[in-house]
Amino acid sequence: FYSTNSYSSYTRTNQNNKEFLVNNIWMISSRKSQYDFKGGDTSCTAISLEMTRFLLLNPILNYQYLTPYLVNHIQSLAIKEDVHKGIKNVEEYHKSNACYHNYMDIKNIETMELVYNGKNISSAINTMLEYSEPIAGIVTKPPITITVFIDKIHSIYLIFDSHAYMTNQVNHGAHFICCKSPIELKQCLIYWILPYIKDIQSHYNFFQWHYVVKKEQKKSAREEFLNRFSAMSNTTSDELKMKLYKQEQEINQLKAQLQNTKI
Repeated sequence: FYSTNSYSSYTRTNQNNKEFLVNNIWMISSRKSQYDFKGGDTSCTAISLEMTRFLLLNPILNYQYLTPYLVNHIQSLAIKEDVHKGIKNVEEYHKSNACYHNYMDIKNIETMELVYNGKNISSAINTMLEYSEPIAGIVTKPPITITVFIDKIHSIYLIFDSHAYMTNQVNHGAHFICCKSPIELKQCLIYWILPYIKDIQSHYNFFQWHYVVKKEQKKSAREEFLNRFSAMSNTTSDELKMKLYKQEQEINQLKAQLQNTKI
């Protein structure tokens, strides 16, 4: 499943017991899911937040930056922090952990209902595509939470999922689904991960989408001082230049008057 040089086609059977083929994606997978780590059974929200933080703070220039080692590292890190803290939602994790609220902003939260044609998911992706900066969608549909990430500048369209699946008849753990375009991103979400479940209680088809961006960092007191000092220096320099220019003009006028007087 670990591919670094080409897109391929993959099939997966969804919760409706239907198999769907998606073209033009890479699967970068670990053998371990969150369930293979002690205390990780209910940690998918913490893992998604930790992966979101990593993706927003570390520019991903291409999919070769993503590896199974990274998948395991993020899972291990998040689960160690999450153990014994109880089950929390995205906002609770974000508020309670400085590593999250100091570096990530939740721009908006939408609660939506899955529909048969997946138009709500498509609409959420289109909203993310309106951002020029990298943006993540932390998506919760009980019992799972996943991360959707888009960086249009570097043509990055991916999904991170910490759960175990079978894809192309192969069992695997947490993984990245790296897509060639937003089209494949929508297909993977609508047909594989978040399909509309028919003949089930309606509340099960509801999900939340958190739009998350990198937080603009406040400048330190030292940086503010240096900026103000630099501005003052520039202003002083400009004023000095103007003063010297005026003095030069006055000198030239005096020279002209002296020449006229001699004549």
